[in-house]
Amino acid sequence: RSGLEKRRAPSQKPQTAHARVHRTCRSMRARSHALAIVICGAVGFRGAAGQVRNATFVECGGHFAHTCEDCIKSLHKKCEGDCELHEGTCTEKKSAMKVKETTNWLKEIIDFAVSACIMAFFAYLYKSQVVNKLPHDKIAAVESEPDPLVTLRQRDLGLFACCRQGSTCAYAVFCTPLVAAKNFEVGNVMKFWPSCILLYLTMALPPCLCCFVGLKTYLSSKLKRNMGMEGSACKDFCLNLCCTWCEIGRESMEV
Repeated sequence: RSGLEKRRAPSQKPQTAHARVHRTCRSMRARSHALAIVICGAVGFRGAAGQVRNATFVECGGHFAHTCEDCIKSLHKKCEGDCELHEGTCTEKKSAMKVKETTNWLKEIIDFAVSACIMAFFAYLYKSQVVNKLPHDKIAAVESEPDPLVTLRQRDLGLFACCRQGSTCAYAVFCTPLVAAKNFEVGNVMKFWPSCILLYLTMALPPCLCCFVGLKTYLSSKLKRNMGMEGSACKDFCLNLCCTWCEIGRESMEV
């Protein structure tokens, strides 16, 4: 019996070590998910932070206020510095307004460049650690329109299906262009980097928001065609306009 116990004892140590390694890997995976969500969350709230930094102030005699009128009424200061009297009213000088507009433009450009660099760095990690490890041959590309005699299958998942998976929901909200680009590459619609760059630019630039909805609708229709699912351009446009995050999360679960 003692000999049998001695022979069993070494076999139990690798199991314990294996369990320890498994717990360590699971902990590291959870931390990496948390770090990814924090980084993408910081990038996602870039616009709100930029609006706070771009709040306009005027200088009047060494003091700052939102408007020249506030310098006189609230601070009880003279109309000087960036302000001047014009027809009995304290108004901001034109030269100060031009400098302020130029400064705000520079802040927007620097802010956009910094956030783009952060997103590009995380996109590289996301592609190497997630996208490249997914199978790319399960969904075949369909170049022609589907045969009208062929019955397309309906979508099995509901619009809010991603809410049941916390990680998928968080990635779809805070890393929207990355998850969408992953869906389109795995679905053989478009490569990861072109779709990621196009989606990020159209999302980050407010005038291009309509372009983002149109681009996302077009790519999503091709993704559904490759997966043999029925789709409607009007319905897809409304979903991408009003429920973008939920739609991207559902597509992520489908591919």
